[in-house]
Amino acid sequence: MSINFCPMDHDTDIEERLKLFTLSFPESIEAETNTLDHYNWKFHTPGRQSYEYLARGDDKILGYYAAISYPYIVQGVKKNVAMVCDVMTHPDARGQGVFTKIGRYATAELAKESLAFSTGYPIRPEVIPGHLKVGWQECFKLPVYIAPLKSNAILSSLGLAPLALLANPILSIANKLVGLCFGGDSEGYKVRVISNHELLDWGSYDDFFQEWSSGRDNYLVKDREFLAWRLGAPGAEYKIVCLESNGSLAAVVITREELLNGVPSLAILDFMTLPTAKQGLGFLVEQLKVLANKNGLEALAMMAPEEFSREQSLLKYGFFRSHLSFTVI
Repeated sequence: MSINFCPMDHDTDIEERLKLFTLSFPESIEAETNTLDHYNWKFHTPGRQSYEYLARGDDKILGYYAAISYPYIVQGVKKNVAMVCDVMTHPDARGQGVFTKIGRYATAELAKESLAFSTGYPIRPEVIPGHLKVGWQECFKLPVYIAPLKSNAILSSLGLAPLALLANPILSIANKLVGLCFGGDSEGYKVRVISNHELLDWGSYDDFFQEWSSGRDNYLVKDREFLAWRLGAPGAEYKIVCLESNGSLAAVVITREELLNGVPSLAILDFMTLPTAKQGLGFLVEQLKVLANKNGLEALAMMAPEEFSREQSLLKYGFFRSHLSFTVI
């Protein structure tokens, strides 16, 4: 089979690319991610750089490999980093080396751009061997930590739905005990739940981010401009939980509702804290649980490095390491 590799031509290839996305991620057929608006937000927001490459053969797209430029501070220096995403192989071409070949082509093309390095965390572990063949390296694992609040969904999936009548009161008591022991003192602290638009309009965020980033050698630049894009995905609804200490912003937690392995969860997407938030973390977590319960959700879920889990003492707040994890490459 003859395969040609080339950059994607948005004008001529977009419809076929959208069809390939549906074939590659059938679970997303009814999701907002499977729309032209979401694609345009992700790859063609004005002012943001993206890179898209195709493998063509048999008069159709056999493979697709894309990356978005993310701003990072690396050893104190600002650099553009390629975040690889939406790597796809046509079902008719799987098992024929297309994934590896387009990976070699795309990474070689990315190396010609003004990018410091490439990174990613594949959502499907079965593709990792293909990445490693191209020269990627596994960096570390990102476990998913879960704080269970109710058991309905997970017990239903096991055919044990009636047991929720027994398990839910036990979980409720356990969470109340965690709150009593580690919920902290709310004195001097205040929690606000706001939208992403309210966060971006809140002048305190600039000072907060500057203080959060000071002293860090390596971090993603989550400034106002980046968050305006990242939180602006079509159809996505975020709740920002902010902890104030004596009137100043001390922690920002970005959340959204997600169905995690069938369990309706409040997913914690970002968790930024200042030293002034230390004594209020228990109070903050309790408010996250209140928000989840208010919206009928059954767990808090957070993907985080093990080091972060230890630093923030997630276990004492009711978070347990689940069997789920992602590999950063």
